[in-house]
Amino acid sequence: MATETSTTRYVPKSRPATRDASPRFNWAMAVLSTVLVGGFYLDLWAHAHGRTDNTFFTPWHAVLYSMLAAVGIFLSITAWRAWHRGAPWWESLPAGYGLSLVGVALFALGGVADLVWHVLFGVEFSVDALLSPTHLVLACAGILIVTGPLRAAWRDPSRGTRPWLARIPAVLSLALALSILTGFTQFVHPLVDPWAEVSPFASTAQSEIYLVDADGARRFSSDGTRVLFHSDREGEHQIYTIGVNGSGRTRLTSLAANWGGSWSLDGRTIAFNSNRTG
Repeated sequence: MATETSTTRYVPKSRPATRDASPRFNWAMAVLSTVLVGGFYLDLWAHAHGRTDNTFFTPWHAVLYSMLAAVGIFLSITAWRAWHRGAPWWESLPAGYGLSLVGVALFALGGVADLVWHVLFGVEFSVDALLSPTHLVLACAGILIVTGPLRAAWRDPSRGTRPWLARIPAVLSLALALSILTGFTQFVHPLVDPWAEVSPFASTAQSEIYLVDADGARRFSSDGTRVLFHSDREGEHQIYTIGVNGSGRTRLTSLAANWGGSWSLDGRTIAFNSNRTG
């Protein structure tokens, strides 16, 4: 008597390939990244114009980290939906955007480290503010975030046949990455600091000397953040204020020649000499 045996061969289920990002998703990330970099430049402006104080909790940081939260929520919801539909967590985001989510987490950790840094060492000014360790971490994280559309285009096998409108997010992504680098290297840009375009061996007659009068004239504002001075740098004597870190120079007068100057005790008004009436 013969018996027949049968065997069943197990064929493992193939792992689905990482899905490509849709043009709508790329556009959404490009717009969110643009707003995030806009918050970064708003914070740069505040630092350059003396609008920050010795604290981490400023309106400019609130805007920046709110934009970060928006990017993080968008990516997290996208990943959760894909995972809920059965995709493994490492393939829950479109191709190229995994590092963007890593950048969000790194940015959040860098923000906490930046808070601790400001508590321990205060708020930096000028080049120190750009090159502090925590700010460099934030810069690297920001580049990881905004280059998501660029990585997605790089990994898209159909990128050469996409319509021009679908290619714009990748171009914006590259521009935003360069904008972050530009912001962190502004101290060597001749449009920001004219000294960057002057040869160190060239003779120049430009000099600036600031004095505090011995007679008690208040050349520093009451909060100690700005200096009052007069100069003929524009061809006539006028009165200016400037931050103690050398940023945010503002011209206050325009008619005739004006000189001298002293702050009021509350720092809201200035008395000065002028020949505008002859």
